[in-house]
Amino acid sequence: MHAYQYEMMELSIPGTGDMEALFTKEGETVTVRGFRASENTVKIRFLPLSEGVYTYEIRGAAFDSGVLEVLPAREEHHGPVRAVGTHLEYTDGMLCRTYGTTVYALMHQPDSLIDETLETLKNTPFNKIRLCVFPKHFLYNENEPELFAFERREDGTWDTSRPCFAFWDRFDRRLCQMFDMGFQVDLILFHPYDCWGFSSMSREDDLRYLDYVLCRFAAYPNIWWSLANEYDVMSAKTMEDWYVIEEFVAEHDPFRHLIGNHHCISPWPHERPCTTHVSLQTGQLYRIPEWLEKYRKPVLIDECGYEGNLGELWGSLSGKELTARFWRTMALGGYCTHGETFLNEKDPEKIVFWSKGGKLRGESVARIAFLREIMDGLPGPLEPEKAGFCAVRGKSPEEMEKLLASVPQGMRVYYERVLAMEPVERERFLDGQVQYRGRCGDEVFLVYCDIQTFGQLQFDLPDRERYTVEVIDTWNMTREVQMRNVHRQVTVKLPERPWMAVLTRKNH
Repeated sequence: MHAYQYEMMELSIPGTGDMEALFTKEGETVTVRGFRASENTVKIRFLPLSEGVYTYEIRGAAFDSGVLEVLPAREEHHGPVRAVGTHLEYTDGMLCRTYGTTVYALMHQPDSLIDETLETLKNTPFNKIRLCVFPKHFLYNENEPELFAFERREDGTWDTSRPCFAFWDRFDRRLCQMFDMGFQVDLILFHPYDCWGFSSMSREDDLRYLDYVLCRFAAYPNIWWSLANEYDVMSAKTMEDWYVIEEFVAEHDPFRHLIGNHHCISPWPHERPCTTHVSLQTGQLYRIPEWLEKYRKPVLIDECGYEGNLGELWGSLSGKELTARFWRTMALGGYCTHGETFLNEKDPEKIVFWSKGGKLRGESVARIAFLREIMDGLPGPLEPEKAGFCAVRGKSPEEMEKLLASVPQGMRVYYERVLAMEPVERERFLDGQVQYRGRCGDEVFLVYCDIQTFGQLQFDLPDRERYTVEVIDTWNMTREVQMRNVHRQVTVKLPERPWMAVLTRKNH
């Protein structure tokens, strides 16, 4: 038997009892538990993370053994995504920049609408999608799904020991399609928008459900675990329940996929060791450097508002504003997620992309594609560069003294006044002194001007290197080289309109 590195392989065994398989290579063993795939079949799925020869042994209700030859990864596959410091990498070390979108209830729509959605996504810049396991009952999403995750008991409650195989087989087919499309799937395990009882199951049922999901889906290389969408408004669960869920997912995933938890009002304690990245719903994008410094983990703005025309604040951003939020996030070293919420009142089905999918109508998608082209051309991940008054944020008294000594004499009185402020007042003041600047070592410097209409921008570059300066119009999607072979202090001319950026790269 053979398989490819970073691609799921599957063993199918007749039977109904508990089974597990031990895959061993060079003295290291990975244990994978099986799941019921039909009334008389158990499947065991394995994700080989290295090439070479494995032996395997099936234990439990059936016994078997064999040899698995794992061939080198195909060129387009790089393995599961990992958190490495404050950025994301694939298992093979390749940098991963995610450009996310949102279709919460995609898996609970008719096949024709899912087909249309996936066809739409093929022609977008997105490579990550947030979607739910359970159906959603919320504004613009009140359709009754044809299939559910589990069979019902006679009293109408869910029997989590009896999976609905047709539901999970359909989910599998779609996950395979998304893998082939190159999509990371941020799979939302729980959410509060529910009229069927999934959000208020007992802890025993929660863990039985999670066990099935982990056994069935953990071998997908492109899966992430999002414990919930807006976990903090699920009134049936306590923080202790969430800690149990988080630790269970981490302990029962043999392939160590990313784990995050998304909030509505009260952010998750992202410092927890099983949590791999910071998942946020916020418009306070200027705080990304603060969160990167605090948690030392990747920061994902999984919800910053949606481009659309709904009557709700969260669903009525302009295309310009959502595009700007992507630039603000990525200039500061974070990752951003899109969503689109246009409602056509003449549509009898009331299909809104962010919930059900379909076609995209917004103006931001093309601009996010332009942003991706620029970002993917950089030599490494961006990190925030604190400039101006914001450079004092988070500094110790000793660091503040050094900073003050480096400030030009004419500006020193202003910095002295900022440093003399009470800490709370200083933070409030700094919230209004936002600059979106990122750098990749001394290789790349990026300034996103946002709503400012600069006529010129002046900044300092390393003395010993030579750089090329490019002016970018992020909305009109143009790039123009303005200077070559420059160093030290540079003055860039700008067209006095918003949404401009300046990208400076070292010459090689």
